[in-house]
Amino acid sequence: MPLSIKICVSITVAILASVGTNMVRPVTTDARLKTEWFWAMKTHDTDDVDLIIYGDSRVSQAVDTRPLQTLFPDVTARNLGYAGAGFNPEMYTHLRRIAEGKESRMIILLGITPYGLTTEAAANEQFREEWRRPKSEVLLRLRLYPLLSVFEPVAPSMFRNARSQSGMYITHHADGWEEAYELPENPGKWLPIFRRHFQRTQVDPRNLQATYTFIRDCRRDGIPVYGFRPPSCRQMEQIEDDHSGFEEASFIRDFEAAGGTWLDVADRFAYYSYDGSHLHYKAAKEFSRDLAAAIRATIP
Repeated sequence: MPLSIKICVSITVAILASVGTNMVRPVTTDARLKTEWFWAMKTHDTDDVDLIIYGDSRVSQAVDTRPLQTLFPDVTARNLGYAGAGFNPEMYTHLRRIAEGKESRMIILLGITPYGLTTEAAANEQFREEWRRPKSEVLLRLRLYPLLSVFEPVAPSMFRNARSQSGMYITHHADGWEEAYELPENPGKWLPIFRRHFQRTQVDPRNLQATYTFIRDCRRDGIPVYGFRPPSCRQMEQIEDDHSGFEEASFIRDFEAAGGTWLDVADRFAYYSYDGSHLHYKAAKEFSRDLAAAIRATIP
């Protein structure tokens, strides 16, 4: 067989083997290339976005934007949740940057958590890491990674997790939603972690004022701002209410006085959290439908 034919055959076999391997890829967390594309997309590919859902990892895993897209069919919704994200001037500047030139059709939802209002959360570590990434690397992740991801080899740990039914299981969606759960489930996992969080950091009054200022500025420019408290679990909210310095009733009063619309669902504790902080993806779908219904109820 001529060498050229052997090379073509070898390449074809390699491609088919790679594709075949990915077709039987265990249903675990997405591979590296797709994950890195996801965060680059969420951070940098926002020109067409005109409905923002912003918050921390609870928002990232709790809000599937499809019910919102149904409610507002003429907009492009994006879940802009980041791990440990803060509600502070840096992030509000970023949201206004996305809204620039689109004020007449922009809609903003803020998924407020007590930790997000703390001094510590203002570091915005994950966002800064993605935002400061070199432009060449961002372009690589946005344009090339989607083409290469099908050929990415499967990490042995993915097969081990699949066999043992353990580990994080995350699917990253193009709307910014992280469809997630973890095995084995541990509904109390994050409770002691947040107790420690609030021993070293508290809600910062400057972040409260930055939030109200952001709302007033948005309303001045015709941008509606909605707020909600992402579900976690009853024990987590008790820790937050007792130890974070967050006073929900007064916050809602000032949020609405600034011009925002606060959203409540019938029962925040009706949604299942697999770790005490983040919603199981099935519960996230239920919550997303209820969140859209809560917004619909405010529209005349």
